Amino acid sequence: MTRHVLTRAGSFCYRVAISLLLLRRRCGDAVDVGRPSRRIREDQRIPRARLERAAAQATASGALTYTPGNVQACITQLNNAYGSSPGNLPIATLNQINQICGQVFVGSVTTGGSCQVSSDCAVSGEICATAPGQSAKCEQPTPKTAGAQCLDIGDQCPTGDYCDSTMGSSTYATCTPAQTTGQPCSLTQPCDDNNSCTDGACALLAGEGAPCTTNSDCASGLFCDTYTDTEPATSVPACVTEYTFARGSVDCIGLEGQGTNGMAPGPEAGTSEGGGAEGGGGEGGTDGGSGG
Repeated sequence: MTRHVLTRAGSFCYRVAISLLLLRRRCGDAVDVGRPSRRIREDQRIPRARLERAAAQATASGALTYTPGNVQACITQLNNAYGSSPGNLPIATLNQINQICGQVFVGSVTTGGSCQVSSDCAVSGEICATAPGQSAKCEQPTPKTAGAQCLDIGDQCPTGDYCDSTMGSSTYATCTPAQTTGQPCSLTQPCDDNNSCTDGACALLAGEGAPCTTNSDCASGLFCDTYTDTEPATSVPACVTEYTFARGSVDCIGLEGQGTNGMAPGPEAGTSEGGGAEGGGGEGGTDGGSGG
Protein backbone atom coordinates (compact mmCIF):
# COMPACT_ATOMS: atom_id res chain seq x y z
CA MET A 1 0.00 0.00 0.00
CA THR A 2 1.38 3.41 -0.95
CA ARG A 3 1.54 5.85 1.94
CA HIS A 4 0.54 9.47 1.55
CA VAL A 5 3.65 11.65 1.47
CA LEU A 6 3.42 14.79 3.59
CA THR A 7 4.87 17.35 1.22
CA ARG A 8 4.29 20.32 3.53
CA ALA A 9 6.24 20.84 6.75
CA GLY A 10 3.13 22.13 8.52
CA SER A 11 1.31 18.85 7.78
CA PHE A 12 4.19 16.92 9.32
CA CYS A 13 4.07 19.00 12.51
CA TYR A 14 0.33 18.36 12.66
CA ARG A 15 0.88 14.58 12.41
CA VAL A 16 3.38 14.79 15.27
CA ALA A 17 0.74 16.52 17.38
CA ILE A 18 -1.77 13.78 16.53
CA SER A 19 0.75 11.16 17.69
CA LEU A 20 1.14 12.93 21.01
CA LEU A 21 -2.61 12.66 21.56
CA LEU A 22 -2.17 8.90 21.94
CA LEU A 23 -0.55 9.48 25.34
CA ARG A 24 -3.81 10.93 26.63
CA ARG A 25 -5.19 7.41 27.00
CA ARG A 26 -2.71 6.84 29.81
CA CYS A 27 -3.33 10.32 31.19
CA GLY A 28 -7.04 9.69 31.53
CA ASP A 29 -8.40 11.13 28.27
CA ALA A 30 -9.67 8.07 26.39
CA VAL A 31 -8.75 9.12 22.87
CA ASP A 32 -10.07 6.86 20.13
CA VAL A 33 -8.38 7.99 16.94
CA GLY A 34 -10.38 5.43 15.00
CA ARG A 35 -13.69 7.24 15.47
CA PRO A 36 -14.08 10.19 13.10
CA SER A 37 -16.29 12.20 15.44
CA ARG A 38 -13.83 11.83 18.29
CA ARG A 39 -10.90 12.54 15.97
CA ILE A 40 -12.51 15.80 14.87
CA ARG A 41 -12.99 16.94 18.46
CA GLU A 42 -9.36 16.13 19.24
CA ASP A 43 -8.16 17.81 16.04
CA GLN A 44 -9.86 21.03 17.08
CA ARG A 45 -7.60 21.21 20.13
CA ILE A 46 -4.46 21.33 18.01
CA PRO A 47 -3.29 24.87 17.15
CA ARG A 48 -2.80 24.41 13.40
CA ALA A 49 -1.74 28.02 12.81
CA ARG A 50 0.96 27.77 15.45
CA LEU A 51 2.24 24.53 13.94
CA GLU A 52 2.40 26.16 10.51
CA ARG A 53 4.44 29.02 11.96
CA ALA A 54 6.80 26.61 13.72
CA ALA A 55 7.33 24.72 10.48
CA ALA A 56 8.08 27.93 8.60
CA GLN A 57 10.55 29.04 11.27
CA ALA A 58 12.42 25.73 11.06
CA THR A 59 13.47 26.45 7.47
CA ALA A 60 13.48 30.26 7.52
CA SER A 61 17.26 30.61 7.85
CA GLY A 62 17.88 28.45 4.78
CA ALA A 63 20.21 26.19 6.76
CA LEU A 64 17.58 23.43 7.04
CA THR A 65 15.47 21.74 4.39
CA TYR A 66 12.23 19.82 4.95
CA THR A 67 12.66 16.27 3.62
CA PRO A 68 9.31 14.52 2.98
CA GLY A 69 11.00 11.19 2.27
CA ASN A 70 12.13 10.93 5.89
CA VAL A 71 8.76 11.76 7.42
CA GLN A 72 7.14 8.31 7.55
CA ALA A 73 9.99 6.76 9.56
CA CYS A 74 9.53 9.49 12.15
CA ILE A 75 5.76 9.13 12.33
CA THR A 76 6.11 5.34 12.63
CA GLN A 77 8.61 5.75 15.47
CA LEU A 78 6.29 8.14 17.29
CA ASN A 79 3.27 5.87 16.88
CA ASN A 80 5.26 2.85 18.07
CA ALA A 81 6.39 4.74 21.16
CA TYR A 82 3.07 6.41 22.02
CA GLY A 83 0.47 4.11 20.48
CA SER A 84 0.56 1.54 23.28
CA SER A 85 -0.17 4.27 25.84
CA PRO A 86 3.06 3.64 27.77
CA GLY A 87 3.27 4.26 31.48
CA ASN A 88 6.73 5.68 30.99
CA LEU A 89 9.11 6.84 28.28
CA PRO A 90 12.78 6.17 29.12
CA ILE A 91 15.60 8.28 27.77
CA ALA A 92 16.67 5.50 25.38
CA THR A 93 13.28 5.70 23.61
CA LEU A 94 13.43 9.50 23.51
CA ASN A 95 16.93 9.39 22.02
CA GLN A 96 15.74 6.98 19.32
CA ILE A 97 12.82 9.24 18.46
CA ASN A 98 15.10 12.27 18.30
CA GLN A 99 17.61 10.49 16.09
CA ILE A 100 15.04 9.38 13.52
CA CYS A 101 12.83 12.48 13.60
CA GLY A 102 15.89 14.69 13.46
CA GLN A 103 16.27 13.59 9.83
CA VAL A 104 13.03 15.27 8.74
CA PHE A 105 14.63 18.72 8.66
CA VAL A 106 18.14 18.22 7.31
CA GLY A 107 21.05 20.57 6.76
CA SER A 108 21.55 22.37 3.47
CA VAL A 109 24.95 24.02 4.12
CA THR A 110 27.64 22.61 1.83
CA THR A 111 31.28 21.95 2.70
CA GLY A 112 33.03 25.16 3.74
CA GLY A 113 29.77 27.05 4.21
CA SER A 114 28.97 29.07 7.32
CA CYS A 115 26.98 27.24 9.99
CA GLN A 116 25.75 27.49 13.56
CA VAL A 117 25.32 23.81 14.54
CA SER A 118 26.45 20.53 12.99
CA SER A 119 22.93 19.68 11.83
CA ASP A 120 23.14 22.63 9.42
CA CYS A 121 25.69 20.65 7.36
CA ALA A 122 24.36 18.84 4.30
CA VAL A 123 27.22 16.35 3.83
CA SER A 124 26.99 13.25 6.01
CA GLY A 125 29.61 13.15 8.74
CA GLU A 126 30.52 16.82 8.56
CA ILE A 127 30.52 18.97 11.68
CA CYS A 128 30.14 22.70 12.29
CA ALA A 129 33.54 23.64 13.65
CA THR A 130 35.81 26.58 14.21
CA ALA A 131 39.55 27.13 14.43
CA PRO A 132 41.64 29.92 15.95
CA GLY A 133 40.82 33.18 14.17
CA GLN A 134 38.20 31.57 11.88
CA SER A 135 34.40 31.49 11.87
CA ALA A 136 32.39 28.27 12.03
CA LYS A 137 32.14 26.22 8.82
CA CYS A 138 31.00 22.75 7.77
CA GLU A 139 33.96 20.39 7.46
CA GLN A 140 34.80 16.72 7.94
CA PRO A 141 36.26 16.10 11.43
CA THR A 142 39.98 15.36 11.67
CA PRO A 143 40.80 13.44 14.89
CA LYS A 144 43.77 14.79 16.84
CA THR A 145 45.74 13.32 19.74
CA ALA A 146 46.37 14.94 23.12
CA GLY A 147 48.95 17.66 22.80
CA ALA A 148 48.66 17.87 19.01
CA GLN A 149 48.10 21.13 17.18
CA CYS A 150 44.51 21.98 16.21
CA LEU A 151 44.84 24.88 13.80
CA ASP A 152 42.46 23.83 11.02
CA ILE A 153 38.67 23.85 10.90
CA GLY A 154 37.48 20.33 11.66
CA ASP A 155 40.44 19.41 13.89
CA GLN A 156 38.87 17.43 16.71
CA CYS A 157 40.65 16.91 20.02
CA PRO A 158 40.11 13.66 21.97
CA THR A 159 37.37 13.38 24.60
CA GLY A 160 38.37 15.31 27.69
CA ASP A 161 40.52 17.79 25.75
CA TYR A 162 39.77 21.11 24.07
CA CYS A 163 41.62 23.23 21.51
CA ASP A 164 43.51 25.82 23.54
CA SER A 165 44.49 28.93 21.64
CA THR A 166 44.79 31.25 24.64
CA MET A 167 48.43 32.01 23.82
CA GLY A 168 47.00 34.75 21.60
CA SER A 169 48.43 33.44 18.34
CA SER A 170 46.44 32.12 15.38
CA THR A 171 49.43 29.94 14.49
CA TYR A 172 49.58 28.10 17.81
CA ALA A 173 46.81 25.97 19.32
CA THR A 174 47.04 22.57 20.99
CA CYS A 175 44.71 19.89 22.37
CA THR A 176 44.79 20.51 26.11
CA PRO A 177 43.08 18.66 29.01
CA ALA A 178 39.83 20.32 30.04
CA GLN A 179 39.27 21.50 33.60
CA THR A 180 37.90 19.07 36.18
CA THR A 181 35.77 19.38 39.33
CA GLY A 182 36.71 22.37 41.45
CA GLN A 183 39.09 23.91 38.93
CA PRO A 184 38.53 27.41 37.48
CA CYS A 185 36.76 27.65 34.12
CA SER A 186 35.63 30.16 31.52
CA LEU A 187 34.53 30.34 27.88
CA THR A 188 38.15 29.87 26.83
CA GLN A 189 38.95 27.26 29.49
CA PRO A 190 36.02 24.79 29.53
CA CYS A 191 35.20 21.93 31.88
CA ASP A 192 35.30 18.25 30.94
CA ASP A 193 32.17 16.25 30.05
CA ASN A 194 31.38 15.40 33.70
CA ASN A 195 31.24 19.02 34.81
CA SER A 196 29.68 22.35 33.93
CA CYS A 197 31.13 25.81 34.48
CA THR A 198 29.21 27.37 37.37
CA ASP A 199 30.25 30.72 38.84
CA GLY A 200 33.73 30.35 37.41
CA ALA A 201 34.42 26.85 38.71
CA CYS A 202 33.79 23.34 37.36
CA ALA A 203 30.95 21.58 39.22
CA LEU A 204 29.74 18.03 38.70
CA LEU A 205 26.68 17.70 36.48
CA ALA A 206 23.40 17.24 38.31
CA GLY A 207 22.32 13.75 39.34
CA GLU A 208 18.84 12.21 39.30
CA GLY A 209 16.31 14.42 41.07
CA ALA A 210 18.61 17.44 41.19
CA PRO A 211 17.38 20.81 39.86
CA CYS A 212 18.26 21.74 36.27
CA THR A 213 17.61 24.35 33.62
CA THR A 214 18.52 22.49 30.42
CA ASN A 215 19.46 18.92 29.48
CA SER A 216 23.13 19.87 29.51
CA ASP A 217 22.91 20.46 33.28
CA CYS A 218 22.23 16.75 33.84
CA ALA A 219 24.69 13.87 34.06
CA SER A 220 24.87 11.20 31.36
CA GLY A 221 21.70 9.12 31.07
CA LEU A 222 19.45 11.89 32.41
CA PHE A 223 17.45 14.77 30.94
CA CYS A 224 15.79 17.86 32.38
CA ASP A 225 12.04 17.39 32.94
CA THR A 226 10.24 20.70 33.28
CA TYR A 227 7.23 19.22 35.07
CA THR A 228 7.94 17.93 38.59
CA ASP A 229 4.94 19.29 40.49
CA THR A 230 1.18 19.09 40.02
CA GLU A 231 1.14 22.87 40.41
CA PRO A 232 3.00 24.15 37.31
CA ALA A 233 3.59 27.55 38.89
CA THR A 234 5.77 25.97 41.60
CA SER A 235 7.31 23.23 39.48
CA VAL A 236 11.13 23.08 39.63
CA PRO A 237 12.73 21.28 36.65
CA ALA A 238 14.74 18.21 37.68
CA CYS A 239 17.03 15.63 36.08
CA VAL A 240 15.19 12.34 35.45
CA THR A 241 15.64 9.10 33.52
CA GLU A 242 12.13 8.94 32.05
CA TYR A 243 8.74 10.55 31.67
CA THR A 244 5.95 8.96 33.74
CA PHE A 245 2.38 8.97 32.48
CA ALA A 246 -0.67 8.22 34.66
CA ARG A 247 -3.90 10.01 35.44
CA GLY A 248 -2.97 13.21 37.26
CA SER A 249 0.80 12.71 36.95
CA VAL A 250 3.04 15.75 36.58
CA ASP A 251 4.11 14.76 33.07
CA CYS A 252 0.49 14.39 31.99
CA ILE A 253 -0.09 17.92 33.23
CA GLY A 254 2.87 18.97 31.10
CA LEU A 255 1.49 17.13 28.08
CA GLU A 256 -1.72 19.12 28.40
CA GLY A 257 0.32 22.33 28.23
CA GLN A 258 -0.82 23.58 31.63
CA GLY A 259 2.64 24.78 32.65
CA THR A 260 4.79 27.67 31.54
CA ASN A 261 7.81 26.17 29.79
CA GLY A 262 6.66 23.01 28.05
CA MET A 263 8.09 19.55 28.47
CA ALA A 264 11.77 18.96 27.86
CA PRO A 265 13.34 17.37 25.99
CA GLY A 266 10.51 15.51 24.31
CA PRO A 267 10.75 14.58 20.66
CA GLU A 268 11.56 17.87 19.01
CA ALA A 269 10.49 16.27 15.78
CA GLY A 270 10.99 18.76 13.03
CA THR A 271 14.14 20.28 14.47
CA SER A 272 17.58 19.20 13.51
CA GLU A 273 18.83 18.85 17.02
CA GLY A 274 16.11 16.57 18.14
CA GLY A 275 15.60 18.16 21.53
CA GLY A 276 18.88 16.99 22.97
CA ALA A 277 17.60 14.13 25.04
CA GLU A 278 21.07 12.75 25.24
CA GLY A 279 21.69 14.24 28.64
CA GLY A 280 24.58 16.34 29.78
CA GLY A 281 27.25 13.67 29.55
CA GLY A 282 27.94 14.55 25.93
CA GLU A 283 26.90 18.18 26.01
CA GLY A 284 27.85 19.78 29.29
CA GLY A 285 31.61 20.22 28.96
CA THR A 286 33.78 20.05 25.86
CA ASP A 287 32.38 18.79 22.59
CA GLY A 288 35.30 16.55 21.89
CA GLY A 289 37.42 19.61 21.24
CA SER A 290 36.16 20.36 17.76
CA GLY A 291 38.64 22.69 16.21
CA GLY A 292 38.88 25.18 19.03
